[in-house]
Amino acid sequence: MQSISAIYVDTGGDVWVGASDGLRWMDHSTGSVVHYQHNPEDSTSLSGNLVDALLEDSAGRLWVGTNGGLDLFDRGQNRFVHYRYDPGNPNSLGDDFVHSLYEDRSGVLWIGTGRGLSKYSWRPTASPCTRDCLIYLLSCRR
Repeated sequence: MQSISAIYVDTGGDVWVGASDGLRWMDHSTGSVVHYQHNPEDSTSLSGNLVDALLEDSAGRLWVGTNGGLDLFDRGQNRFVHYRYDPGNPNSLGDDFVHSLYEDRSGVLWIGTGRGLSKYSWRPTASPCTRDCLIYLLSCRR
């Protein structure tokens, strides 16, 4: 295992470890360890191998902040859904380097990136949105 940057224990008691070589899931009931890494040939793999941030939100969803964007781990399908910076989309993530994650009391996900703070809300909005959500940048883009 390389340098560890994040450790998270989810509500089920499983341990998630973010490191410079990917994400590890330690199943507390079996003791088994699964290592997730970025695979450029698999669009559902981890978006980047440097994992800096982990968060299980109030709905039980696991969010993973990497050097390749923000990932939502689909536990049922054992795959990652990616949210990335798109310079042509003002509603995209502010940067692909995700360093911190926080959920506030209203269920809004705050995403600390290399270029500022982004806000992610699952609530329906009147504005155009991606994947039934709204992501917008609170700081200015370069």
